[in-house]
Amino acid sequence: MRRLLTRAPWIVLAAALLALPLLPITRWTGAPDTGPETWDTMLRLWGLGTVVIAGVAFIGSRVGVRMLQDVRLPELPSAQTALIGMSAALGVAAMVTARVAFGGNPQLIDEAAQLFQAKVFAAGHLAAPARRIPSSSSRSSRP
Repeated sequence: MRRLLTRAPWIVLAAALLALPLLPITRWTGAPDTGPETWDTMLRLWGLGTVVIAGVAFIGSRVGVRMLQDVRLPELPSAQTALIGMSAALGVAAMVTARVAFGGNPQLIDEAAQLFQAKVFAAGHLAAPARRIPSSSSRSSRP
């Protein structure tokens, strides 16, 4: 019974994640973007991806259980050491991805704004210098 209570939240979460893409949320909210025109193609791709991931997970769980029955695991590090190590590894992975995949360019508007502000600070200013407004004394050629 305890095992079922431990697994139940994960099963509910997995079912929700599988069902969520199939719900017509955009129609419920009145959003103007209802998605791609080819929902059939998207649903087929989603289904294929789900089947592949589920198959790999099932095979991996069965092979892993059988292979690791007689294996003794080494002493695990403390939780704090593991957390610091995983955080460092994730930070390195993020930096490598930013350099290799995105060429170090900002991908979101927030990143672009932060980069601009960093350049202003690096120049020794607290704010960007004001732009020069063209002189209004020049007359236009309007009749």
